[in-house]
Amino acid sequence: MSRSRLLVALLISAFGVGLPVAAALGDMNVAQTFTNTTGMTAWDFHWPFNPSTLTIKGINGGAFGSTGTTLQQELNQIRIDCWNGSVANQAQNTVTVTVGENSCGQGTAWWTDAVGVGIGSAGTPISLRGNPGTTATEWVVAFDNRDFDTLRLIVNGLRSATTPTIYNADNFAGASFEWNQYYNTMAIAQGDEVEMTIAVPVGEYPVFEGEIWDEGMYDQTHSMFRVQFTPEPATLCLLGLGVAGLLARRRGK
Repeated sequence: MSRSRLLVALLISAFGVGLPVAAALGDMNVAQTFTNTTGMTAWDFHWPFNPSTLTIKGINGGAFGSTGTTLQQELNQIRIDCWNGSVANQAQNTVTVTVGENSCGQGTAWWTDAVGVGIGSAGTPISLRGNPGTTATEWVVAFDNRDFDTLRLIVNGLRSATTPTIYNADNFAGASFEWNQYYNTMAIAQGDEVEMTIAVPVGEYPVFEGEIWDEGMYDQTHSMFRVQFTPEPATLCLLGLGVAGLLARRRGK
């Protein structure tokens, strides 16, 4: 056995080719387009994430020029805050967040007026997670309904793509994708989850896009979303070792 092949074999033995890597999470981009249906001009925007995602790596506030975060540990929640801008009644604004895990329990976003008083909900939250499977060519993606105020979450027009590019909060919302998979409309009851497995080429990552609303409150809660899941560097290493092991095994034959 050559030295290089022996090294690959030792690394694979140490890390385990078949080791499940679903627990190794990376970053996730979430872009959501909200419509101001409050009847007033909104001067600030607030969007909570909980309970799993407490690391925010990037924010693009769209119409709002200033952004920040507020950590509320007693609620196991981190909130992004956007200000220094405005969104007129019936106007839309897309806010993009890069979170530090491939999982987020997302609370209902809301608008505030010029003096910081809440004037209404900005839309329906969606809870997401995406984990790389045990090979380099599959991801497990789940949508769930954690919002106690949303009896049935409707996910409509859902489609997916794959891309070798890892985006961030500043360039993800405007990116173009070749959509290759379309899904039926989902009605997710409170507390339920819909899980799916998506095949991806080696070295690429899944992107999903669609629209969501509360079954009984379409006009007040309708919004559009886009999400990208990416693995952390350790996961990439494990997946790469798995591919290397398969190649080495195939050449050995």
